[in-house]
Amino acid sequence: ADGVAVAGRVDHPAPVSSFVTRVFVKRGDRVEVGMPLVELSPDEIDQDLARTDFEIGQLTQGSGFANTRPSDTVAPVDPRHWIGLEARVEMLKLRRARLLEDRAALTVTSNFAGIISEVTWLGALIPKRASVASVMPEFAEEIVVYVPATSDASAIANGATTYMTNAVTPECRAPGKVRTRGAKVEQAPGQLRQFLGNAVHGMPVHITIPRDCRLVNGQVLALNFRNEVISR
Repeated sequence: ADGVAVAGRVDHPAPVSSFVTRVFVKRGDRVEVGMPLVELSPDEIDQDLARTDFEIGQLTQGSGFANTRPSDTVAPVDPRHWIGLEARVEMLKLRRARLLEDRAALTVTSNFAGIISEVTWLGALIPKRASVASVMPEFAEEIVVYVPATSDASAIANGATTYMTNAVTPECRAPGKVRTRGAKVEQAPGQLRQFLGNAVHGMPVHITIPRDCRLVNGQVLALNFRNEVISR
């Protein structure tokens, strides 16, 4: 069966909703862990900080909270009011600390070494937790083979041995192993088109890559399966 060497991409989410003020990389760039990818605007966080500081000031100064305790007042003070006031101020202080953490994280850095596959653009409005850049490993992490829909994929057991028929290096001629197979027949990637350009459909079977075998993401491969039976 024919297959494709693949690797999972690593997305980098925005810590807050903001817009992009700087882009440090472009598609195809190699990055290491910690390299800056995108910088986001601090405007929205700064506005939240200003509102939070104002509210803290109103509670601690306007009400006399900073310099007064219940026992110091002439008129009786309901302890529940004082406790509620203290709790509100503490909550605002925690919110302020989180905002400062978010502000410090506005430069999104790579948490994976690889190649930039996707990156946002200057001025883009990015929702919170949306990806600003994606990094792909330099080499594939597994092979996905599409067993023809006319074949009985259930005959391929997990752990079955596989061999690449078009391997060009000694390392890639070593056997791989079947990890698992899919739940249904799917359409294969476009590079596995049939001779007349028709789409290929098959049962996806996930296979390990032999140690030290380096395959490019998207590389087309042909594999043989071998169910090795141990005689008793």
